[in-house]
Amino acid sequence: MIRQIRNINLIFWGMLIVIFDFSLSSTTNGYGIKFNIINDFVGSILIFIGLSKISKIKLIDTSFKSKMNYGLVASFILYSLFSILYSISFFFIYPAPEYISTIKNLLDIAIDWGFVTFSGAMIVLTTETHLNNSLRRWITTKKLFIWIYFLPFAALTFISEMISLINTYRYN
Repeated sequence: MIRQIRNINLIFWGMLIVIFDFSLSSTTNGYGIKFNIINDFVGSILIFIGLSKISKIKLIDTSFKSKMNYGLVASFILYSLFSILYSISFFFIYPAPEYISTIKNLLDIAIDWGFVTFSGAMIVLTTETHLNNSLRRWITTKKLFIWIYFLPFAALTFISEMISLINTYRYN
């Protein structure tokens, strides 16, 4: 169990690195440079390592494995690989085409959904291991994340993309 706590701590620290953006930037007339002090790639690797170790736990409920697999995909493929592309593309500050913003927003929604599925997997894990205090915390965490962060972010992203699409066709 201590090993699993260590793996959950890896996920926790990885999430903190990903959530908080420590960067230095300099711009002149809309162009410049942005440098991430702690790159999100480091956080996503920590998340991936923790998830891959936790996903090996054998449980009766088969939904645990599928939820953990989505978390692995979201953390590694979606986030690790694309964080490298983000780092390269956002190192230079310039007026970017609208489709780049759209792709980034859609990827952010998919990555955030990875946290929702991970929370679901943790609910299954804590239910089967009878960790009632942790179970209540994970249920609360999942609800708070969905209602306070995910749904408003997804709705605002959708509205923003629709306005952008309308403006693109209006002026062309």
